[in-house]
Amino acid sequence: MRMLITCLFLSCLLHEKTLAFDEMGHHIIAVLAFEALPADRQRELLGILTNHPSFKEDFQFPENVKNKKRWLVGRAGYWPD
Repeated sequence: MRMLITCLFLSCLLHEKTLAFDEMGHHIIAVLAFEALPADRQRELLGILTNHPSFKEDFQFPENVKNKKRWLVGRAGYWPD
């Protein structure tokens, strides 16, 4: 019985849906955290990101982006990975 429970537990852990550490997951969490910040802190964060030395190389906006602030913060959420 213990072996069966262990196997079921491991199969749940290895399922792709439980591996939430992907680009989209990081992007969403970063945007949610950004939106929870007060407006002055949002401006401060955006200033830090746009003044980063590799901003132009690493943060090029896709053509279809509607909200550049949200995209920028979401991109920064997984960019170091």
